[in-house]
Amino acid sequence: MADAPVHVEDLTGFLIYRLGMELAQVLAEALGPAGLRPRDLRMLGYLSETAMSQRDLGERAGLDRTTMVAAVDHLEQAGFVQRHRSTTDRRRYDITLTDRGREAHASAMRHLSTVEEDYLRPLTAAQRSGLRGGLEALFAAHTIDC
Repeated sequence: MADAPVHVEDLTGFLIYRLGMELAQVLAEALGPAGLRPRDLRMLGYLSETAMSQRDLGERAGLDRTTMVAAVDHLEQAGFVQRHRSTTDRRRYDITLTDRGREAHASAMRHLSTVEEDYLRPLTAAQRSGLRGGLEALFAAHTIDC
């Protein structure tokens, strides 16, 4: 068995953690002017595919019920989504993306593409592809829904 690393910085997992923390800040700063948080953008993306119940959206986003209600409240107050009682099950709330939400999602994705391009500029195309493939393999192996 190989010797354990001397410094935590020698661990790949720690480097991923540090980079994740930095990228979370970069994303938050990039989305802030639009009134969005990274999780908001994720939910808008799901809703851009199809309307869904608040419960289904929460499950897909990996949010507990309390956090989900607060998140939808935020998106609704910003005018990005509409929440209304289901016509088929009055216990259920359906969430739909508004035109403003669709526009905010598209604009944020364009902006984040530029931010990502700048951030990944030090990597070659092959390194970017390898990084993406490696991360996807880790997500799949650990059943993380990204």
